[in-house]
Amino acid sequence: MKKWIKNISDKEIEFILRHPHEWKKVPGKLDDKAQDMIRKLREKEERQPPLFSRHTIPAFAGIFTFIVFLAIFFINIKQIVPWFQQETDKEHVRPYMLYFTDTITRTRGNERKPLTLKDTLEQGDKIRTGDNSSCHIQLGDYSLVRLEGNTECAISRVQPEKTELELFIGKIFVHVEKLPHDSYMAIVIHDISITVMGTRFIVDRSSDGTTMVCVYQGTVQVEYPFKGKQKKEMMTQGKSISINGNTIVKETSCKTGKNDFQYFQIKSEKDRNSLAQVNFSITPGSTLLTIDNNDPIPVDKKAGFTLEPGKHGITVTKEGYTPYTFYVDLEQGEEYATEINLKQEKTEEKTPEKESSLKNWTWRTIYTYTNKDNSGYNNISGFTHNKDYAVAYTQTSIICINKKGMVVWDKTYGVHVNILFQSLPRLLDKRIFLSSLNNQILVLDSETGEELERIHTRSSIIYNYTMSRDQNLVYIPFSDGLYTCSLQENILDSKPLFLFNSPTIPVLTQNRIIVSSFLSKEVACFNKNGNHLWTFMRDRRGYSSPLIINENIFIGDKDGVVYSLSPEGVVQKRLTLQRGITSGLAGNNTSLLCLSDNGLLYNIRSDDLEVKASFLIDHTPDIPLYIFKAPLVKGNRALIGTEKGSIIIIDIEENTIEKELAVSSFPVSCTIHSFGDHYLIGTKSGEIILLENN
Repeated sequence: MKKWIKNISDKEIEFILRHPHEWKKVPGKLDDKAQDMIRKLREKEERQPPLFSRHTIPAFAGIFTFIVFLAIFFINIKQIVPWFQQETDKEHVRPYMLYFTDTITRTRGNERKPLTLKDTLEQGDKIRTGDNSSCHIQLGDYSLVRLEGNTECAISRVQPEKTELELFIGKIFVHVEKLPHDSYMAIVIHDISITVMGTRFIVDRSSDGTTMVCVYQGTVQVEYPFKGKQKKEMMTQGKSISINGNTIVKETSCKTGKNDFQYFQIKSEKDRNSLAQVNFSITPGSTLLTIDNNDPIPVDKKAGFTLEPGKHGITVTKEGYTPYTFYVDLEQGEEYATEINLKQEKTEEKTPEKESSLKNWTWRTIYTYTNKDNSGYNNISGFTHNKDYAVAYTQTSIICINKKGMVVWDKTYGVHVNILFQSLPRLLDKRIFLSSLNNQILVLDSETGEELERIHTRSSIIYNYTMSRDQNLVYIPFSDGLYTCSLQENILDSKPLFLFNSPTIPVLTQNRIIVSSFLSKEVACFNKNGNHLWTFMRDRRGYSSPLIINENIFIGDKDGVVYSLSPEGVVQKRLTLQRGITSGLAGNNTSLLCLSDNGLLYNIRSDDLEVKASFLIDHTPDIPLYIFKAPLVKGNRALIGTEKGSIIIIDIEENTIEKELAVSSFPVSCTIHSFGDHYLIGTKSGEIILLENN
């Protein structure tokens, strides 16, 4: 027994003693150690009654009842205590203004005052807009409304699960994002209710009591009284309904467009706190205001906008006044205010010669290319010319045009022969040189289109770049550097003149070659023996090739920075535009022109890099198309094609748009001054248009 007690642990003894059926394992009589352990276990059990004994059950029942009461209280507290709900909702869901134009007033209780972007809105506020004013109000995290002129409404209810706006008179545009489950928004007009879960629609309440609902997107439910009963209508996209008493008019279409909902973007709580503010007054009034290339907004005297932090361009235009453009670089939460004074345009009489030159523009389509397999290949990508011919190209074809504007020949290649083009051809003497994507240079006879030779290369020219000529040598920009080819023998050097990463069009001047990279920040200068002279690093890479004006070198980048470099590669000036430069650069002795990716054409003084003027060319620019497009400058006149198919003619010296010619219904992709007063225009649909100034 003693030996067994000695070899067993206290834990094992405790287990055996707690379970009587294990006692048979004990050899003999229990000793003092075991008996003492039994006594202690019994004392411990007496001090700790069972968990669910008759003494503890009442206490547990009381605790359980209290927990259930708290759960029911918090679930229903919004219905039990109304003031608790209002204060909670005000804390989490607060209406606020995104922008306003001219006079907007708020009535709270008996107090009426003009609204600014700083003012907050609350449940119960009444909002009224003036004759020529409008505003955007965000209600909670899912709903946004725009009030047009002479509109009055009240913010009836703004809660996480329900948003309600009461319209008394006027017109509102409503944008509701997909609401959470069991949430909705309602517009109430007298005895008519419009309920939505997520959509865009317009409500117009006229003075004669007629209510019109037009659905731009999604579905809305319209509930209204009809002959003594409540009737419900589900209105889907494109449909409208007009209600005036028992007179109901339903339409299967309604006039709405994407411009009706410009600036409609819901802001989260985080974004809301980081927005900046711009407030300005305008003298004289009744102008159009454009922000960041959005559609113009009518403004009479003043306006205010909440904008994302960063760079923004603002343009103010009024007929008879010089357009005014300014830029702001806003920080988080910043408030910016300014006054704009428009200057009246000079009304000088134009000379008879200039007037007649503007009136006698004529144009006609001389050719249309159609790729039967893929319409994406129809785009006229670029032109080149010499004293006898002009040549256009698409990705799959080449078209030759003579001085009279007649197509001499065209030649089609394409996928079926494994030849595609993405580089601008060059007319050199009586031959056309064109790099293909299958690493060949095609040499064609310019008079007949006959293929004379194919020069095999290590890579190809892309992005509408091309080769440059210096006497009997051609400099060709391939992906790894600049190569040379002899025009006399059509022999391409096996090694590059110098290594350079993805060069654009090389610019030749005296004994120097200047190149920039479209895949890196590098701009470099070499002599014609290939020796490196200097390198300049831009802030970002860019697509434009260098341009030389009065010996100075100009180059742009994707961040919208224009650099002016000396012949030695030293920065003389730099100008930061609103957006990145995606087109080629063009200019004359005094001006530099470039397109930015927000559709603005800038006219910049070349001597000091000051912006003389900017012109809105495209509202929604096609950025890939811009890489192939550049302003065409002829003397003091610039021509640029638009996405809507027109040609805008600009007087560079006067900073005015002389004329806009609607030459096509398709986007203009490229232009060239060919012969005399002839210009050639290419479109994205494959048209070649001859424009003449007789």
